Amino acid sequence: MVASFTARDNWILVRVPQARDRRIRLLHLAGPMDRGTYGVVLSSAGDLYLLLAILPHREAVRFAVTMRASVNLVTGVLELRHDTGLEHYRTALHREAEATSARLFEHVTDAQLIELGIDQEIRELVRLLVTRDHLLALQNLIPQMQFEALLALASGASYPRAHAEVRSYAAEQIAGPVDPADLATAMRRTPSNVVLVDDADDWREILAHPIDAWRIFLHPDQRALAYRDGFTGPALVTGGPGTGKTVTLLHRAHHLAKRYADEPGTPILIATFSRNLAGALRSQLRLLIRDDDVYDRVRVSTLDSLAYEIVKRVRGYEPAVIDDRTLRSRWAAAAKAVHAPFTARFLQEEWLRVILPQEIRSLARYLGCDRPGRGRPLSAGQRHIVWEAVKRVTAELTDRGEWVHPQLCRIAAEELAHMEPAPYRHVLVDEVQDLHPAHWRLLRTAVAPGPDDLFLVGDPHQRIYDYRVSPGSLGINVRGRSRKLKISYRTTQQILAWAVPRLGEHATAGLDGAADDLAGLHSPTNGRRPMVRSFTDQEQELTGLVEQIRSWEAEGVELAAIGVASRSHELIRTAQRALHAAAIGSVDLESDVSADGLRIGTMHGMKGREFRCVAVIGVRAGLVPLPGAITPHDEDPMVHERDVQRERCLLFVAGTRARDSLYISYSGTPSVFLEEG
Repeated sequence: MVASFTARDNWILVRVPQARDRRIRLLHLAGPMDRGTYGVVLSSAGDLYLLLAILPHREAVRFAVTMRASVNLVTGVLELRHDTGLEHYRTALHREAEATSARLFEHVTDAQLIELGIDQEIRELVRLLVTRDHLLALQNLIPQMQFEALLALASGASYPRAHAEVRSYAAEQIAGPVDPADLATAMRRTPSNVVLVDDADDWREILAHPIDAWRIFLHPDQRALAYRDGFTGPALVTGGPGTGKTVTLLHRAHHLAKRYADEPGTPILIATFSRNLAGALRSQLRLLIRDDDVYDRVRVSTLDSLAYEIVKRVRGYEPAVIDDRTLRSRWAAAAKAVHAPFTARFLQEEWLRVILPQEIRSLARYLGCDRPGRGRPLSAGQRHIVWEAVKRVTAELTDRGEWVHPQLCRIAAEELAHMEPAPYRHVLVDEVQDLHPAHWRLLRTAVAPGPDDLFLVGDPHQRIYDYRVSPGSLGINVRGRSRKLKISYRTTQQILAWAVPRLGEHATAGLDGAADDLAGLHSPTNGRRPMVRSFTDQEQELTGLVEQIRSWEAEGVELAAIGVASRSHELIRTAQRALHAAAIGSVDLESDVSADGLRIGTMHGMKGREFRCVAVIGVRAGLVPLPGAITPHDEDPMVHERDVQRERCLLFVAGTRARDSLYISYSGTPSVFLEEG
């Protein structure tokens, strides 16, 4: 962030004698940033300063001593490099290079590297690189733009694609020679990483209320989407964690709601898949919209709740929704009754992922249908057995008047399809990667096709329920209206560097069915590296958790800004008892209670949340991945791999909820996910 301020604003600038770059100072503000916390800033001519990091004093000094700023001579943008780290790494690279004649970038010419904005210092290192792993080790040491260009080449991208990636970093075409000493101009050329705050009071307010303010703060690349005059049809915004998808959606809702000052009713729906997320969206919308009249024009709801209300109104009674445990027992009984050579889990998933999405209501149609996403082929005889089990379970549900949510969504969609006009003018949807096909059908009927009808946001790398749907197949075409955000404003580069490798090396299916990746995802913010701690047993691990929370409190972090997550409900309950014994208040993530205390819950419950500090506990073998959530490999190899990937996504989601600090712990043997990357 860039801010303009003067001495009268009570900012205290401190020089760091050992700093490699004399323009880097420490910033102390009496009030919001006290308690031993300092900003690290880069000064330019005049009164323009760039806030690089907010850290405890000792870490702030270390950061100031090791970093150096420069201006890229090709794009003209501001860059940072870890000066002391590069010195140490250069020595190690020379030793590696002397042992072999092979080079990672021997196919790339110096002229091409120069055109990509790779400066001379980095080019010298590039010529020493032998493997892609050597390049990855440079990620936190060299300027981000240069790293992304090199990573693209090392990953098999063509030179034109890498060149296009570089150009996307620049806000403007450079007409003449770049002045490497003009930091002010370089800052302004970097709008995706830099936000101009003209009023020092605005900056002070953001720092004084770090969590709430950043939840609704809008950066330029997000603003361009949120306040666009109009889309001709459905629009899709994707991006990694912290890239501002949700805040863009909220501002978009605000922008649309202001159109209807003279019209009654609630023309706008914000929808998502879980009550937890809906509650968080409602709270953030209230922070953004102060005008009650405008706020009342927006409804926030889960799609399941919307479907439930519609079915209740149509049927004249409250439908009974069966819980997961009871449903699984029904499938187990059906599997036994028909002597199925399949597990109850396999049968239930076949129903949820093949039969319900395609609205299959006869054996004849099931025998001839495709089974996308299911890796185990079924013969005609096996399909007969599956269908017998399906008939038993669905008949019992009908007899008892019980439903699952996808069934209610189907009925609701059928009802809305006959409604004129559609109930909403605009529908905005968060976390679309986790929607069932029945949810998508409900969305399409909730709003008439037309300009600004659907505004969809999501990230396939945060898919934790694994319903893989192409919106286009259900009449929602986003071609030409799809945008991808690549800058994570919430979390630090260090946290991203730890979290992204947890996803593994398999390609992720995007929301359009094509492979998606996180190439280019980066953070302009630096901070401390995530801490991974090992303990002999669970009791020691919980003692370590208490100590870490006390440490965060000593740094001035409020308990409400701390989140604790685990894959296990049982471990969460045990942790709550340990926290209570240590007189540390805690509130369940799923609760709407606004009481003081840290927030604690499962990794699933962390979805859509953000905290200054996050502790992920119990990341051990036998718990992460959770064995009961994994389809056996011999039952369906494809689904097995997707289940494992879903568990990776859960850990990725939990870790990237942290804004400043991430703490990971385990007892005994670490999860295999921790040993990778």
